[in-house]
Amino acid sequence: MVFELSASKLLGLEPSRSKVLRKSFFDFVRGLISFPLYLPGTAYYACMQVINTNTKSGRMSVMEVLQQVLEERTRSAEAAGGREARCHGDFLDYVVQEITKEKPVLTEGMALDLLFVLLFASFHTTSLAITLAVKLLTEHPRVLEELTVEHETILNEREAGGESDGDRVTWKEYKSMTFTSQVINETVRLANIAPGIFRKTLKDVQFRGYTIPAGWGVMVCPLAVHLNPDIYPDPLTFNPSRFKVCGP
Repeated sequence: MVFELSASKLLGLEPSRSKVLRKSFFDFVRGLISFPLYLPGTAYYACMQVINTNTKSGRMSVMEVLQQVLEERTRSAEAAGGREARCHGDFLDYVVQEITKEKPVLTEGMALDLLFVLLFASFHTTSLAITLAVKLLTEHPRVLEELTVEHETILNEREAGGESDGDRVTWKEYKSMTFTSQVINETVRLANIAPGIFRKTLKDVQFRGYTIPAGWGVMVCPLAVHLNPDIYPDPLTFNPSRFKVCGP
C-alpha cells in the first residue's frame, strides 16, 4: 500500500504499473543489508539477480523502469512545448522541469539516482514505522486512548466551526498534537529504521579523546543511542511520555 502511494506521488504511476517496479525493488531491498552469499535462494542473490528472463541486478532492473518513466514524461513535456512539465502534480514534474532547462543542475543520471533513493526512503521507512506503530498501540490501549482523545478533540473543534482546511491538517492543528508527536518519537526510537548512517569526515574530528582523520568513513549506529539505558531508562519499554517537554 505504501509503495503504491509513494510511486503515485513521486512518479505518477498507476498501481498496475507500479507492481512491475515493486517486485524488482523488493528484491533489492531484501538483499541490501544481508550476508553477501552469492548463491541461488539467498536474499543477496535475489538482490543481484532478479528472477526473470533478464539476468540484471535488482537495482539495474529498477533503474531501467525509472528511466522508461522519465523518458516518457520528458518526451510528453517536450512535445507540448514544456506546457506539461508540471501538470501531473507529482515529484517527477519538478525533475523533468529541471533536466529540460537550458542549463540544468541535474543530469539524467543524477535524476534517476534521486528518484531511486527517494522511492526507497519513502516506502521502506514509512511502512516499517507504520507497522510498528500499529503493533505498539495495539499492545498499549491507554496510549491509544489518549491518542484518540487528542485527535477527536481536533475533529470536534472543526465541527464547532473552528479553523479548518477541508480534510487537510492545518498548521494550528499540527502544533496541537503534542501527544501524537511523543508517540511518533517513541515509535521511531524503537524502530531504528536506519541501522546505520554513513558520513565522511571532511577534516580531523576530535571525539572523546580520539581523532578521526579527515577522509575517513564513519558509521553512526542509532541503536547504540536509542537503546542506551543511560540515555533512555528502560529502553525497551514503549513510553511516549519520555518525550514530554516539562518546561524550561
